[in-house]
Formats: sequence, structure tokens, C-alpha cells
Amino acid sequence: MKDNGGCAFPNKEAVAAYDCRFIDHKGMTLRDYFAGQALVGILMNLATGPRREIAVADIAKEAYCCADGMLKRRNDADI
Repeated sequence: MKDNGGCAFPNKEAVAAYDCRFIDHKGMTLRDYFAGQALVGILMNLATGPRREIAVADIAKEAYCCADGMLKRRNDADI
């Protein structure tokens, strides 16, 4: 199983103003967040670069490859 970096934006939401119970919202994983950020750059590059046909699955794979690299670098001890 790949390291997903844990939750990117976890938070708690009160069930009601008068209640002491909370609902946990895990949010997306940090891997998904990084992939989404990489996707923006990839798509901008495709939009401004030479026209070519690229499969959506290949674009998504590249975005997650970037995300995995960011997570690996983030987990390196020398940062």
C-alpha cells in the first residue's frame, strides 16, 4: 500500500450547537491533494504547449507520480 500522507484537511464539526458530540471529517489524503496540485501544472503545460493527444489516464498517472515523489521527499530524513 502506498503512503497517502494521511489526512490533508481533517476537522471536526459539531452535531448541534447545544450538543457535545462531533463528526470527524477526514478530508482528502495528502497524496490526493498533492496530485491535484500537480494536475494543475500538468494541464497548464498541456494548454500552453504544443497540441498533442494524451490519454486522461496518462495525465492522472503523471499527477500521482508527482504526488508520490513529493511524499517521498517529504518523508526523507534530511529535510
